[in-house]
This record gives sequence, structure tokens and C-alpha cells, in this order.
Amino acid sequence: THDENLKQSLLSLRQTTLSLKENASHIHLIIDTLHKLQKGDTDTIGALDIKSFFKDVVPLLNIEISPQLQEDVEIQSNIEKNLPPIKANPVLLKQVFVNLYKNACEAMINSPQKLIKIEAKIDPTDNNFVLVEFSDTGPGIPEHILPNLFNQGVTTKGQKGSGIGLNQAKTIIEKFGGSISAENKKEGGARFIIRLLISK
Repeated sequence: THDENLKQSLLSLRQTTLSLKENASHIHLIIDTLHKLQKGDTDTIGALDIKSFFKDVVPLLNIEISPQLQEDVEIQSNIEKNLPPIKANPVLLKQVFVNLYKNACEAMINSPQKLIKIEAKIDPTDNNFVLVEFSDTGPGIPEHILPNLFNQGVTTKGQKGSGIGLNQAKTIIEKFGGSISAENKKEGGARFIIRLLISK
């Protein structure tokens, strides 16, 4: 009936409005946290349990991105037990991984296998850091872009680039005392290597 259709339309509109409000407040939270971080507000960075962080973040990743983009994407995570807490801010670290996840989904759009792996362990080269590797089974990063991948304004997506971007992700990780780099895997796909400082 006309009344039922109207009711459904209003409910749908209400849901969309709530979703937009939530997104807007989330964006404000990110911007506010970034401002505090840039001003050197040390309260924004604290000890963070990486195992709990990934337990919370992995299910959240797919909420932030359109379902079509994520079709058939599988996430495998292997987070070592008893990792020490790291120095980070959960809101901003989440944004870094949302950005990597979105990039990976876009890169794998035509891949026969769509697998994202997230692995975390103590850095074997320096036990002051936790090493997080984030890899996909896409076509990899174009070789001519790789050396400048984290520079401001560099994108592999033409005009479609959105989100905080890899330059901002690098700034965030470095503010935590860590580092981020990228490489192409021999077997195909891209790998991001994130080193996060252990909180003393």
C-alpha cells in the first residue's frame, strides 16, 4: 500500500541519516585526534594491546567499505600470542588499516583469489618493535610508483583516491615512533611492513 511504502521510505531515510551522522562524527573524531597529535599532545598516544586491537578492527573493516568492493575478499590474521603493548592511538591506527584494506580491495577487484593477510610478531631485527605485515593478492604496486608511494599527492587510483591516504598513514605511524614501507611480493601482490614501537 501507499502508506506502507511511505513508512518504509521514511525508515530507510532515517537509517541513512543516522549512518551519515555516525560517519560525520567519526570523521570529526579522526580530524580532532590528528590535530591533537600534530600539536604534540602526548595524551593521544598510549599503550595499546595489539591482539585486542586486531580482534576489534578486523570485523569492523568491511563496515567502512561498499559490499561490492569486498565481494569474495577473505581476511586471514595471524597475531602472535602475548605480544607486548605498542605505542599508538586506536582511532588513528584503525584508519591506517581501513585505508590499507580499502586499497587492497580495490587492487584485487579483478584477481581470481582475493586474500588479505595480517600478521604480527616481534620484529626479529629489533625487539623494541612489533612487526605487522599486511599483504594482498592483487597485481602489486606499479614499479615506477613504488619509490614515491608515501609522498603527498601520489595515488595509484587516478582521481578516485580517497580516505586518509598513504602519506597521512605514514605520518601517523611515524608519530607513534614507528615506520611503514611497501614492497611487491615475488608471488604477486603488495605487502606493507609496519613497525610499531613497543610501549615501555
